Amino acid sequence: MDKGKNKISFIILDENVASLKNLECLLRSEHSFICVGSFTDPQIALENLKHISFDVLFITQKFYQLQNFQINHLTDNKTLCVFMSPTKKSAYDAYLSEAFWFLIKPIQNEQLQKRLKRIEKHFSILEKLRNY
Repeated sequence: MDKGKNKISFIILDENVASLKNLECLLRSEHSFICVGSFTDPQIALENLKHISFDVLFITQKFYQLQNFQINHLTDNKTLCVFMSPTKKSAYDAYLSEAFWFLIKPIQNEQLQKRLKRIEKHFSILEKLRNY
């Protein structure tokens, strides 16, 4: 988390440009979140993720399956992964992948708001623990 501004940094990995732009647009109005990267190409994402610090990874299940091993090594145990898929059936796979949460595409603002509150609560608790 960006300590100076208390913003939660995130990256979006989505092979679909339209849904990536939709999520960016929905998150743009969230003052406690800041986008530090978004990618539609797995190879470009892998090259860039090595050099970017972030708190939350929004990733499509298809993207994750393409680059499973590498992404697991580029994120640490502090990074929250939010999986996105057009099917509810994929929620079980997200659970097995230890995802923090799951979003059904197309992502609706109400659905996203619930997840963002959970993410904010998570980081708020972590901050309190660090200051304890």
